[in-house]
Amino acid sequence: MIAISYLRQTVTGMAACLLLAAHLLLPGVAGAASKNNLDKIKIIDSDYQGALGTLTVREEQSGDFAAGESFTLSLPDNADWDEETLRVLLDGRDITSNHTVIEGNRLTIDFYDLDGLEALNTLTVRLGVIGFDLQGELRLTIEANQAGVTPGTLTVARIGGGQAILQVSDPVAQIAEQGYGATLTVAESAAGCLAGSTQQFKLTLPPGFRWGDMRQQDSFGQPLVSLQGGFAAAADHLQIDTDGPRTLLITFTVPAGQGRRGELVIKPLLEVEPGAPPGPVEVIIKGTALDKTEQVIAEYNSDGLQLLAEPPAQLVAGQDNRAEPLQLTVREQGSGLLLPGRPYRLQLPAGVELLEVVKFEPDDYCGGLLQQWDSHGLSFRLAQASQEEPAVIRLHLVLRPDERFSGPLTAVLSGGNLQTEAVIGQVAPPVAAAAAGSMLQPGRRGQSLPAVTLHEGKAGTLAAGDEIWLELPAGVAWQVPPQVSVPVGDLRLAGSSAEDNLLVITVKEAGDKTPAQIQVANILLDIDNSVPEGPLEAQLKLKTNQPVMAARAAGGDEAATVKLARVILGWLVPARPVTFYLEQIKRLTWVF
Repeated sequence: MIAISYLRQTVTGMAACLLLAAHLLLPGVAGAASKNNLDKIKIIDSDYQGALGTLTVREEQSGDFAAGESFTLSLPDNADWDEETLRVLLDGRDITSNHTVIEGNRLTIDFYDLDGLEALNTLTVRLGVIGFDLQGELRLTIEANQAGVTPGTLTVARIGGGQAILQVSDPVAQIAEQGYGATLTVAESAAGCLAGSTQQFKLTLPPGFRWGDMRQQDSFGQPLVSLQGGFAAAADHLQIDTDGPRTLLITFTVPAGQGRRGELVIKPLLEVEPGAPPGPVEVIIKGTALDKTEQVIAEYNSDGLQLLAEPPAQLVAGQDNRAEPLQLTVREQGSGLLLPGRPYRLQLPAGVELLEVVKFEPDDYCGGLLQQWDSHGLSFRLAQASQEEPAVIRLHLVLRPDERFSGPLTAVLSGGNLQTEAVIGQVAPPVAAAAAGSMLQPGRRGQSLPAVTLHEGKAGTLAAGDEIWLELPAGVAWQVPPQVSVPVGDLRLAGSSAEDNLLVITVKEAGDKTPAQIQVANILLDIDNSVPEGPLEAQLKLKTNQPVMAARAAGGDEAATVKLARVILGWLVPARPVTFYLEQIKRLTWVF
């Protein structure tokens, strides 16, 4: 008690006490004869055979490992040691053959006739197991026997799935001969729970369907398979393979120490083979950390009506597509399905405005009449039913999505007892932001962040004079202006400025070939104590002179600022106050 009281009064004493607290309280750290540490917990199958992580057993002081002593590592009854991958090393020397005995699930390591035990020794065990219907967690028990080794139990592997969650972010799409299914996201159930593990995900389509080229990018320049959040650092080593036309394999190793939930995002590109059955398209997905799951990602429409965009529209929020009107085709899947005189309606989603019907062209043999159109869609009738050939109607439409609309553009065609729904395009924001993020603390100046990348929705979206704003929350300021460049695209910048919490990037000349990527690097932030813990969000805005967006945002034709999205730049984690450590010291008094 006297010693503890004295420690409270000195900085050096408090550091020593906290070191003692670490030995007593932290998992995997022994306070007696050895420090036991496992470098990673692997996710394995129930009948796994092979290597696991590496167990390190370090002496606290020289002489804890004594000649003639031994200790035992035991596995549960439904696991044995794999002698092909198991290795035991003392200070780098392989002692597996002469100083280990394996009896089923028990491994005994001895120190008989070993030189060098008078030094401070480190024992390394490269674990290898053979599993038989394993469930839950695989735990390893350390039995000290008479050796100077700290006993205990460690989790060395987790079995099957349960460490990842499957999410579906888009509505189920109607596809014809080819199309995108609903986007799949496989996310860690908790940040870092898969760190250090190698993950493979297997996605299998039903007969009649095959994968398109999943290594390519979509029309917005985004990869069909991407690693985001805590997985992003592994993007350069992402492997995308196929095992036949119906099976897709995705493999990567999860980086450690990211501090954020990792996400694998898959935008399925599907192709239909001749004779494929109509109806839902269900993918079976199974992974190292994901239990077998069946998920409907598309609807193959081979009967009734077919609604096709040729090609699918690539729109930018807040801008019309007058230069390239959407080419839409309505096609019967059998003759005589569209009844003469009956009204049919093509309905657009809320947030997308129909500006003009450039073309309404039914086939000659069935005629047709465009009755009316409004900002939400159009209605038509056919003069007569098709007989030998299915009816086909071709439309060219000028659309304008709202500034805040993004994602799949879905239309519904209905009339009588017929109805079909299809994704006819994609809408990208004028500017989107991607940030890797990092951990930050309130009350500190000059905290650095990884670069932020701004993506132009489509080449030419940003015009001369437009300003991109990145506005930090109250209590956060740019310490110095960050470095702004355009590594991708032919867009040119007039410059940038940063004052207080606002960064302004000004466009000098629009690009016309490749959507621009604007990189904001060398970020240093000053964060005061008033900023609460949690995500640090910046507001992404666009100040534009373009008449359409400016008029809609401000009600006039002058420049206006459009709010686009919130961007998470990092996560605020408060530093532990001194009172926290004093409380830990107070608890330790009971130990003494």
